Amino acid sequence: MSRALLTGASPLIHHHHVKAFLPTATPLHHYTTTSPPPTAPKQPQQPPPVLLRPHQVLTYRYEPHPHPINCTTLPPTKDYLADPAHPHHLKAKQKSQAFNPQILNWRVHCPVAASGKKVIRDWCSRRARTAFQETLQQQLRLNLDGSPQHQEGRGDGKSSPPPSFQSAEKSDRGASRQGLKGALLVLLKADTALTASREEVKRAVEWVVESVRREDRTRGLGGKVRKKGDAGRGEKRLGKGMGKGIRSEGGRGA
Repeated sequence: MSRALLTGASPLIHHHHVKAFLPTATPLHHYTTTSPPPTAPKQPQQPPPVLLRPHQVLTYRYEPHPHPINCTTLPPTKDYLADPAHPHHLKAKQKSQAFNPQILNWRVHCPVAASGKKVIRDWCSRRARTAFQETLQQQLRLNLDGSPQHQEGRGDGKSSPPPSFQSAEKSDRGASRQGLKGALLVLLKADTALTASREEVKRAVEWVVESVRREDRTRGLGGKVRKKGDAGRGEKRLGKGMGKGIRSEGGRGA
């Protein structure tokens, strides 16, 4: 028996042909050398967001010695008082007679230009109103009507006022005991009423309260007194065009 039959190889295939069909050895460097994975391009670092300035979030109008019809009076209330035959005339008249100029009468207004939906405007006003209430009660220790709270010390666990309010209290303890009074209308800006963050609204409200207190201290020290109906500091800083528009809107009791 031939050797080809014993080995199982075909007698027609020569030995050098068999070598040709054998797989060649893979080079070792094929397994050891690998190309580095592709790296994503580095993204430029985004700068931190810049907070809006207080006068970009809201402005205000303040009357230290208001009449029953002042900047916080709603336009429908003026119509009720002007028409004795109106069904709500008597109720509006009683409310006008009960007006107390020795407390802080304040109101927050969101313009229609901010949103055509009343529910959205109410949300914007409510957010600023909540920040105003927290500033009065937690930081200045005042009631919602501007009168001082009847409690001494800070053992109730509430947060301390910020440095600006602390310095104001140290320099003007007599005025802080008396609280705030007058008529204050807080006007939200239409272009930032929805986009302003909660922190920006809170900082803007604190700026309004501190500006009102500073104006009261100036009056108490014999400074220049504005005429009735004049705008507060917030309107004066906005420029001539913005100030006029805000004064006319506040005068209508918007």
